[in-house]
Amino acid sequence: MPEGWPRDARRIGQGATSPGPRGKTHCGSLRARAGCFQYVVYQTGKWKFNNRLDYATGSNGAYGYTSTSDDPHNQLFSYTLTTDYALWANVISRAEFRWDHALSGDRPFGGTAVGAPRDKNAVSLGLNLIYIF
Repeated sequence: MPEGWPRDARRIGQGATSPGPRGKTHCGSLRARAGCFQYVVYQTGKWKFNNRLDYATGSNGAYGYTSTSDDPHNQLFSYTLTTDYALWANVISRAEFRWDHALSGDRPFGGTAVGAPRDKNAVSLGLNLIYIF
């Protein structure tokens, strides 16, 4: 890390999820799912910046769609960038950008009719004002 960054102002981490016994996840689904993620958090003063990368793979139906590619698994990637600013005591403003992408060539996102997605990518921008009780 660059010189001058306080130790408690940054975090770097990674993790993974995998199916439990007999292919069941903590949600009880019989469809196999696995994933991994990495994140970086930097905080200075009233500002906090979060970056996160996610990868997930699962059998058909595990994420709500059936793969039409030659690979019989759903493979998804996402990137999330979040910026927080502490406006006042107990009030946080937040902007979040998220990009989801189908790695298997499928088009599981978007569309104008239910059950008929047409996009390989989904992009969202969220703005929040949060009061902490």
